[in-house]
Amino acid sequence: MLFLVIGNIYWKKLKKQNIRHHLEITNTTKEKLNIILESLDDTMYLTKNNNAIVSYVNSPGRKHNEREKIKKLFEHIVDTNIAISRIHCICKDDYICSVPDAQNTDTEAYYTIFHRYEKSGSYENTWLYIQKKLLFFSPLFDDVNRSFFGVIIFEISYPEIYRIFIESSIKINDKALIIDENNNIVLYYPVLTDYKKLLNHDVLSLPENSYMESSLYSKPALIVSSKLYKTNWKLIRFIPISSALEEFNSIFFTAKYFILILICIIILYTLILTQTITKPIAYLSDICDKVAAGNLYISSKLKRNDELGKLSETINAMLEQIRNLFIKEQKNQQEKLQMELQVLQSQINPHFLYNSLENIKQLALLQGTVNIAECSSALISVLRYNMNTKYNANLEDEIKNVQNYLTVQKYRASVLFKTKTKIPKNTKNCMVLRFMLQPLIENTIYHGFTDYKRDDYFIQIISSINNDTLIIEIIDNGEGMSKDIQNKLNKMEYVQNKSTQSLHNIGIRNVQTRIQLYFGQEYGLYFYKNSFSGTTVRITLPYKFST
Repeated sequence: MLFLVIGNIYWKKLKKQNIRHHLEITNTTKEKLNIILESLDDTMYLTKNNNAIVSYVNSPGRKHNEREKIKKLFEHIVDTNIAISRIHCICKDDYICSVPDAQNTDTEAYYTIFHRYEKSGSYENTWLYIQKKLLFFSPLFDDVNRSFFGVIIFEISYPEIYRIFIESSIKINDKALIIDENNNIVLYYPVLTDYKKLLNHDVLSLPENSYMESSLYSKPALIVSSKLYKTNWKLIRFIPISSALEEFNSIFFTAKYFILILICIIILYTLILTQTITKPIAYLSDICDKVAAGNLYISSKLKRNDELGKLSETINAMLEQIRNLFIKEQKNQQEKLQMELQVLQSQINPHFLYNSLENIKQLALLQGTVNIAECSSALISVLRYNMNTKYNANLEDEIKNVQNYLTVQKYRASVLFKTKTKIPKNTKNCMVLRFMLQPLIENTIYHGFTDYKRDDYFIQIISSINNDTLIIEIIDNGEGMSKDIQNKLNKMEYVQNKSTQSLHNIGIRNVQTRIQLYFGQEYGLYFYKNSFSGTTVRITLPYKFST
């Protein structure tokens, strides 16, 4: 239905365009007449602006030799323009000059237009049709005081204009007429047609350069109205619609038969295509039904070199991924249970430990044992920070917790080491995960500082911002790690190996997992060997402020 509506709108639009195109290419009568009218308008402009003519008409005392000069000018204009048969010049003192001489010319109409100009002061040229005479009037005005002083009249050759009109109409098989501003018929063809009966109100009021659909002797026709060049005259043409739409009808019938043939081909092709598609679709649908019932170990045997073949391959690949994910999920659940068991085994009651350490601190202060008090105070701060249920913290608080942890390690570790921090102000309030740095620091001390004879070990923590990314680096000058372990850590393979799992390795894996779960897979940990022959752990996080 929509196709029919759109098609109908399109054909109507195409029909209008075809009619307009036909009217444009067949409107040679108007083009030829406009060429003549434009030439006459240019000639009149040159004539009325000729200094000798203006001076002669505006001068009350006219000499014989001046008159002869003006006549020769007029004769030249008449000789060089076939459309002009005679030129008249009427002066304000009622003097009239005609070339060629016209003794018996009825000048009443000339003076009527002359006095009309004199009263109105109009500068417009005027066309007049009287008794098969075409007259072209143009007023003369003084350039200084803009006063009217005469009229130039071109008497147009009616036979010449009529000949051009008739020849053009016959050539394009046109029925046409020209009417003046008073709706008087000036020219018409064919001569046996009674156009007065056809000039009703709708035709006469038709806007210029437009057309309407009507009838001519009970046959559908187009009535076209065109304004002639710089006149108030109209050229009205009567064109049979069958003639205007001849090319359109040919295209329409060709397109109609083409569409019918195309529809038959499409229906036949659709029937064949349906047979080749329905069967494999039913087969794939059956596979999907079995998968939905829980059978993940089925596969499609359909082999085709088209979209259905690709769909079959995609279903097989999807089933393979589902099976792998199912196995992986089972493995992850087992590892999660084992990890939770290991963590639980390493825990003690934090409240009992916190209260006990607080008592030890107070006892150490009473007995003057400052180092015990300092260690206890730092451990209490670590416990208080880690007991906070909030998942994230700002970097400044996380660094303070690490410093408290290092204070405890200073008394606990078997080796000496120094700590340095370089935390710019613009990174202190950045969001990090709580208890993120301590497992990495602990891993450094446990695995990197193994030579008890060395006293130059250090841990340096540096933070920076790069392209909306917070970068935290933990640098040490410890024993470093092999390339193999480094690669395994970066792939998180080393910490997944059951033979190498410990609380320290579990901590690294937990940090990596928490970062990627909270911020995304593009963030996390990266291990590499630094210039101190030790290890650098680079942590990347999104640049966000803690709330």
